[in-house]
Amino acid sequence: MKPLSKRNLRSYLKKGLIEVKKKYRYTDDYAWDAATNFGKETEWSPAYYAKDYDERQELSNKIGAKGHIFENYYLTGACLFAEENGIYTLSVGFESFNLRIKREA
Repeated sequence: MKPLSKRNLRSYLKKGLIEVKKKYRYTDDYAWDAATNFGKETEWSPAYYAKDYDERQELSNKIGAKGHIFENYYLTGACLFAEENGIYTLSVGFESFNLRIKREA
């Protein structure tokens, strides 16, 4: 399997091959951010791809609160950085996520 790149990220998301863990999310409420540890997650969860808002809503109703849905427009402005041990960082605006390719079963 190829290393993760912006070019193949959408394809991997569509195939269900990506797991995600939020690093942080900043809002305009510093007290809330601090109280919630900036939205940092400790567990890996599935990542999903949606081509538009309607598909995102449909998928959200299907999966509930399990995982993260990345829309096409969101990924367009994202920066992807490789780190160590197969972990990548995806950053957009005031959010940042750790990504990894799922291990083959």
